Amino acid sequence: MAKLDNFTGLTKTQEDLLKKYYCFGSLGLLNLNVVNDAFTFHTRVAQRSEQGTRASAWLQYKNDLLLLKAKKRNDKFSHYKLELTPTKVINNLKAIFECKLAAGEGKNDASVAVEYTHEKFKEKITYFTHQNAVRLQLTTGKPEIGFGLDAKVKIEGLQVENLTPAFWWFKDGARLVLKHVGNDFKSFGSFEASFFQAISGDTNFGSKVVTNWNSKATTIEVGGDYKYDANTLVKSKINSAGNIGMALTKTLSDKLRVSVATEYKAQSLLAHSSDGYKFGLRFDFTH
Repeated sequence: MAKLDNFTGLTKTQEDLLKKYYCFGSLGLLNLNVVNDAFTFHTRVAQRSEQGTRASAWLQYKNDLLLLKAKKRNDKFSHYKLELTPTKVINNLKAIFECKLAAGEGKNDASVAVEYTHEKFKEKITYFTHQNAVRLQLTTGKPEIGFGLDAKVKIEGLQVENLTPAFWWFKDGARLVLKHVGNDFKSFGSFEASFFQAISGDTNFGSKVVTNWNSKATTIEVGGDYKYDANTLVKSKINSAGNIGMALTKTLSDKLRVSVATEYKAQSLLAHSSDGYKFGLRFDFTH
């Protein structure tokens, strides 16, 4: 039987189709994974045209009771995470403790969260210490159809910072999610519709439409992928701003995957200009 998605997972399939492997934000990107029974080490180095070199590394330990993860970046950002899953005491319950440190800005963003999974609903309640705010993420219904809510409220003054209801419908390889992203109960914000369709075992199509109620501005993005063979994935997309993106991912071995991506403005392409051109190269090593 299919499982109920959490709120973040409602649109993950659609977002991966339109974002994953489009590495043209980096001139070069290298991922290295080393996996053991309980330990995982991951390091990532990216050369970005605007930010320069960005490097990060994280170490993870996991067993039946807990997951412990520590991450560091070369810009002095740190992220620590502890997950406890006391299944022998309370089934389907998870406690999450996180701390994010930005040394250059002197910020300490710590949070405590509780997740609970039921056959007919999933919920996550998070308390942010620095912001003194509570966030609720909830999905309820069936795996095929249901309702979700993402709300964040500041405790002082009970001020609503985010209010996002969602409805979904999944059937026969199709996924449709409708959201309203707003800040309170009194006004409209942005309406989002994301769609995914598995056309065949090798071909997928997806789209996302966002309309701002106040400005009436609408953005559209559509894309798809095609699995040419067991080791080759081809992707392409276009948006309403006229940006055309293409990506090619090739698995060279069970330890190495290479991705090449490019983006061009349609107007520049017609004018034989290189304005807005982006290129990216990515290597993923797993040991």
